[in-house]
Amino acid sequence: MRSFEEIRTLAIQLQERRTPLLQYMMEIKRHYEADWVVPMPSVKEEPTAAQFTPSLITDTIDALGMRASSTSPVTFCPATKMTTKANDRALKRRKILNSTYHDQKWKVKSRRYYRHLCAYDTSSIFVEPDFKRKRIKLNVRDPLYTYPEPQSAETVTPPEYVAYITRFSGDYLRKLYPAVREENGGPLSKEQNHEEWDIVEWVDTEQFAYGLLGPRTQVGKHINTTWNYDGDMSQGPWMPLATPVRNLSGVCPAITPQEISLHSVGTRLNALLGNVEMQTKLMAMEVMAQQRALFPDMFVIGSENDVPRIANGQWKDGRTGEMNMLTGVQSVGQISQTPDRMTSQLIDRLERNTRVSAGLNPQMGGESFGSLRTGRALDSMMSSSVDPRIQELHEVTEAWMPAVNTAILEQYKAYFPDEKLTFFSGWRGDKGLVEFVPMDDIDTSENTVTYSIPGADAVQLTQVLGSLYGSGAISLETFRSLHPYVDDPESERTEMLQEDVFKAMLAGAQEQIASGQMPIAIVAGLYKKIKEGKSLEDAIVEADEEIKEAQAEAQQAMMEGAPPSADPLAQLGLAAGPGAAAPGMVPPGAAGPPPLAPGGPTQDMEAMLAGALGGA
Repeated sequence: MRSFEEIRTLAIQLQERRTPLLQYMMEIKRHYEADWVVPMPSVKEEPTAAQFTPSLITDTIDALGMRASSTSPVTFCPATKMTTKANDRALKRRKILNSTYHDQKWKVKSRRYYRHLCAYDTSSIFVEPDFKRKRIKLNVRDPLYTYPEPQSAETVTPPEYVAYITRFSGDYLRKLYPAVREENGGPLSKEQNHEEWDIVEWVDTEQFAYGLLGPRTQVGKHINTTWNYDGDMSQGPWMPLATPVRNLSGVCPAITPQEISLHSVGTRLNALLGNVEMQTKLMAMEVMAQQRALFPDMFVIGSENDVPRIANGQWKDGRTGEMNMLTGVQSVGQISQTPDRMTSQLIDRLERNTRVSAGLNPQMGGESFGSLRTGRALDSMMSSSVDPRIQELHEVTEAWMPAVNTAILEQYKAYFPDEKLTFFSGWRGDKGLVEFVPMDDIDTSENTVTYSIPGADAVQLTQVLGSLYGSGAISLETFRSLHPYVDDPESERTEMLQEDVFKAMLAGAQEQIASGQMPIAIVAGLYKKIKEGKSLEDAIVEADEEIKEAQAEAQQAMMEGAPPSADPLAQLGLAAGPGAAAPGMVPPGAAGPPPLAPGGPTQDMEAMLAGALGGA
């Protein structure tokens, strides 16, 4: 484990090396927040001008970030063996990761993560254990305060160590850490408590450390000159603020994704800042010129040997409709100033150049091209081409998020090894729980992260998948599994099948009603049952059962004293056709038993024999 002196030396080196990049990143942040000043001609009592141009830097970052975060990737954990138990463990690891992302509201946090990538070309994700809830926390840290291990972006590997450097006033630190006070022998004096000090939070594969890095201003009364750390006066005003804690997981909990490009971190949008500032300045001057044109400066020419004066004591604004009385004035004139029309054209050209370079499309920029009354304009608005900028952001996420997942799984094993944990699954379409013991169920931390179609937002993904399904390139099941709005493809397939059966049942009932095959009395009974709150299928089943009972009773009454009827249509209910709807009625065309002669079956048989023998 590194000593505090080694940590401080590395942190100072990281701070000095990263300072130029941070200056670029700070400029982008100021323009994003509109927290910057454009110098204008100073005129007494001139009101402060608002920002009259679109917030192009803000729109660029927000548009790309929100589109990139509109879809979520899929995490896959491989099985270590081709056995049922290994497959169950692999599925459980996926549910553990999904549960962690669901618990930490990563869908919301990812929007800030993508905004950082769009603005600074880098981001910072910190994974740490939550011992109170026995969970793993995911935090999106500010890249402006993140100082990772220097390495080439092409390595695409997590850093071995990261320093988070923040600044606090001496007054705040004296209240929070009594050990830093001068009266307790610490380096912070009582004077000039407004001066800021740097605090370093150090994380690596072996330990967590926290310490006072030093004052921002190296000379002043805020520093206790009698302070010495471990008896060495040459070490200066710094000290550890907590005992180092060993990192049991063995992996660095800080992951710093970074784009791979020709430019440096935080410099892509900096090329547009000058353009934006020029637009703002020209627009402010154009507004001032238009105001001067509407209310021009006036002048008077006094009479000879007389001083011009306002007779009524105060000049009346022309918008009030009151007359100004002047004495000693020969003539009154005004200086007309007509703004140059080319200025507005230049402002529009600068804005268009910014939009083209930033990749802002009309949908996200709040401006539409052409008339939407034509089909061609609508086709242009709904273009489903994959944005290469979004594609790069998604591919950066695919390359770096497996390191985040590894840190999550390893920290579960390191800090809660034998705990039986039960969490809400968070799995798409799974409303159940996931139960696991980290040391038993997490046998490996290998995983992959992939997007269905890198570069496509939610709307484009629907269009692309729809085109693939329509052309026969993918199945409907694949369409459901890849679409971000379908939580559970299997349950969705079952729901669609139920809907198809219901539509067919409804169409069949409507056809029988319209053709008269279903008597109006039965229709009224169905309507009454549905009106009482029963579903269509329940109403039909109940009506069918009632008719079957009535048919059985009628048949029983007809056959009293006679052998049971062998007619198969007697108990079919509605299935027997429209004639069976009324009790005791036989469907048209169906053969029934012959009528019985008076005297019963015996006399009937004697009559038949007498006729056959010629009356003998």
